Amino acid sequence: MNSSKNSRKESDRHIPKNTLMSLISRPEIGPIGVMILLFGMLGYFSIPASETTWNPFAGEGFNALGIRNNLRVISQLGIIALGAGLLIIAGEFDLSIGSMIGFAGACMAMTLRWGFSIVLPYISFDGGAHLEFYTLLHIPNVSPILAIFITLCFTITFCCIDDEFLFFIQAKFHLLSPIKLRHCFFSGFFY
Repeated sequence: MNSSKNSRKESDRHIPKNTLMSLISRPEIGPIGVMILLFGMLGYFSIPASETTWNPFAGEGFNALGIRNNLRVISQLGIIALGAGLLIIAGEFDLSIGSMIGFAGACMAMTLRWGFSIVLPYISFDGGAHLEFYTLLHIPNVSPILAIFITLCFTITFCCIDDEFLFFIQAKFHLLSPIKLRHCFFSGFFY
């Protein structure tokens, strides 16, 4: 064969690299670059429309209130992303967190705005067939702490219903092994 062709050896990794190549090959450079890009976009898009400058500090994004508001949202999403990341690493691939975030926000907003009611729907034939509601419980002015508790109860209830429905479907069509079925059944007690 061609013996003049250069081939890589195991000892090639010990050859000193230049500073730029050793810096670029680090795995931390990608997230740091994205963070710098996001801070630049935050500064640029916070410049008021009436300003004729490219100075990112001319807007309200880098003052104390702007940084606090952005870090508040970033921290909430970071906590959720950390939990979702741990689930994915553990093998429990669960994408329902996005729908639960939207549901919890909508439930909290509606509870604070219109109060909380437990109603039973029924079909009434008085004046034609139509749907009416019988109110079992109505709380017109809900405090924020009670709204948080109601939202938490609804979210946990719908998460459990969703998990039990998926468990039923997987068990019905034999999509899980008996060991996995036993694990799913007993882990439901500690949910």
